[in-house]
Amino acid sequence: MKIIIRVFPKTRRGSFTSEELILDLDNPTVNDIFLKRTDLVNYNVARGTTYIKSTDYLINGEILNLIPQ
Repeated sequence: MKIIIRVFPKTRRGSFTSEELILDLDNPTVNDIFLKRTDLVNYNVARGTTYIKSTDYLINGEILNLIPQ
């Protein structure tokens, strides 16, 4: 499964970096992002403007925003 994550920096919210993340699981959750990228543990995950929980399932091809806490 491939998803795109947009990581917003802690200092400026207007700019972000995008990257494709590949998760080799059948039903990955938000927690699986943090297991693959341990440097993003202190970030909140959002679909658009709605924050999602760490137990929510991910959809193939979706774009997620990672915003610092």
